[in-house]
Amino acid sequence: MRTRRLFSTLNRYAVPVSKGEIVALSEDDAFAITTRSLVEEFTLLKSGMNNETGFVRFQKGTAIPTKDLKSLTSVLSLYDIAVNTHVPILDKVERRRMGRLKHRRPPNATLASIYKEQTKYWRLLNEQFAEYRELFASKPDDQVAGKYRTSTGGHLMFRPVGQQAFARATRTMMDRGMTMSQAVKQLSNAPMNLNSAPWAGVLWNNLTKRINSKLSPYLIDGLLLFYAGQKPRKSGYDLLTEYRKALGDQTANLTLNRRKPKPRRKSA
Repeated sequence: MRTRRLFSTLNRYAVPVSKGEIVALSEDDAFAITTRSLVEEFTLLKSGMNNETGFVRFQKGTAIPTKDLKSLTSVLSLYDIAVNTHVPILDKVERRRMGRLKHRRPPNATLASIYKEQTKYWRLLNEQFAEYRELFASKPDDQVAGKYRTSTGGHLMFRPVGQQAFARATRTMMDRGMTMSQAVKQLSNAPMNLNSAPWAGVLWNNLTKRINSKLSPYLIDGLLLFYAGQKPRKSGYDLLTEYRKALGDQTANLTLNRRKPKPRRKSA
């Protein structure tokens, strides 16, 4: 009777736990545990200069406020990136199996493997984007993030929505047989300026100076995959039609005006 009463009371009065509370407190969710480890231990995100504040913003939402010139991403976005790069997208059976990692704490060896995978992913981003290298070589107070997340749009990979789409596209290409390194390298060829094609008027609103938060993830992911020479992750998805619809221009076309990556400087 006591057990039944407790069960009915919890179901009637319990308040659902927020995503932020899960990330902060869960000892069962493998991705929450990994996210905390990344913030607390991983040199790049904690800060290349051992600054305690680091480059990850702690807040309830995923988007970074306009006035924040220091943060690269938010803690909830970091959690989503860990999920999106680890859990298969194209294999539904495997996706369900991997989804259990959110509800049942895996062995420590599995946690270590996920953490290693995430640090590898961020190091690959650091290798492919000169803007990330500049940020991670600075202090948060240098406000490098604000240089690339501007009122005119800035860099796609300094917006959580872009970071999450890049992670999903990376996982899609991995599901198709590529290594993480190959996927990140090819995806980094996509245009990254929000104020130019294909993002202007689609993901970035030039009039309101805001991200279009209602845009379909399939379109954002599809555009990134297009510039990596890949098909959309959703079978039968007509990327050009959806792009034209979002842009409001039925004559628009997608061209491979790929980003030219800045080469690393040779060490002396």
